[in-house]
Amino acid sequence: MKALDRLRWRVVKFGLCLGGFSLSFLYLNVFEEYLHIKQWEHILGYTSIIIPDTLIYAAVINPDDPFLSVINCGIKNSLGPSMLWYLSNFNWYAVTVINWFFILGIVIYMEKIAVHYGLNKLSTQLMVVLFLILPATIYYSIGALKELPMMFLLLFFLHGRLSRSKFQMIFAAVFLVLFRYQLIVILLLVSMLSFKNKLQLVFGTLLVLFVASVYPLMSGIDILSTEATTLYREQYGIPGSLGEYIENIRGNYFIISVIGVLVRTAQSIFEPIITYMRQLSFHEGSSLSVFSVVQVFTILIILPYFLLFFKKVQKFFRLGSNVDPDIQYIYTLLVLSLVLIGGFSFIHHRYLYPFFPLIMIASLIPSNSIIIKKSRTTSLRSGANL
Repeated sequence: MKALDRLRWRVVKFGLCLGGFSLSFLYLNVFEEYLHIKQWEHILGYTSIIIPDTLIYAAVINPDDPFLSVINCGIKNSLGPSMLWYLSNFNWYAVTVINWFFILGIVIYMEKIAVHYGLNKLSTQLMVVLFLILPATIYYSIGALKELPMMFLLLFFLHGRLSRSKFQMIFAAVFLVLFRYQLIVILLLVSMLSFKNKLQLVFGTLLVLFVASVYPLMSGIDILSTEATTLYREQYGIPGSLGEYIENIRGNYFIISVIGVLVRTAQSIFEPIITYMRQLSFHEGSSLSVFSVVQVFTILIILPYFLLFFKKVQKFFRLGSNVDPDIQYIYTLLVLSLVLIGGFSFIHHRYLYPFFPLIMIASLIPSNSIIIKKSRTTSLRSGANL
């Protein structure tokens, strides 16, 4: 019976992956002629049909000298996506195939990590199904971008940590730097906090709160530059608005800057809903914004996982050293990432998308897995029943 159940599940996954892959190609087929001329706005009644960053990543790379041309282009975090364009010979369909290999890898490692954390089989399967049908999964499969490779590499990194494979962790970290170099700071912090530390989640949470309390000292650092925040406020805020007050508190007042950072974190998470509520429309002018539709419906699907995650953060924080170190590790990684990325940069929900599978997994860790257990490493190495 178990063998039959596994077969059924594999058939479901295959069907969902094939369906999603087909939708990606169908989407490309509709807009292909416009993408070839780098047009992504106001086409056939639609706008924001892709993330325009992908056009930049294709433009900055010189096929005759791919590495140095990207290094010297002056655009941060462009090396990874530009190399994906180069490997796909700048073909929209080929790069979509590469993206779907990343998606398959994401599904595989979501299940492997779920086995380690003792997630219920039905919960794991539902989680995978929801990930595969997320509007964002299809949308981000179009063009070379950072999101899907980062998502896979974060899962691959965590799997390496749980299986105690230093080589796998280093491999994942090196390639993550190609897509977003700032993540190396978070990975190093999490690794240091976890070293012989039974209170890594407590110390990690206190660390981000301390850093948030001295944010005015750090706002000028390049890695935490507020230039983009200023641009965002100029576009969406007005003098005397709530956004201006929050930014003023975050950038100028020690201690209470924590409030500004935490509010910015919440705004980054819920940005699609906040933006939609401002105008109660998915349209930009006369065109339907594909990006807006994707963002709103994706966060609505993921929202229950976020709420459950934050509820468990409080519970695990109170339990302290009684919580399994492997559980503390994934929660510390997510707390640091959500606050340092969502609260320290400008409001951009996209930056948090690569962490969605980790949020889903962490939120589903069962209560009976909280107390320290040493037997799960074996189950992780055996992998999921794929």
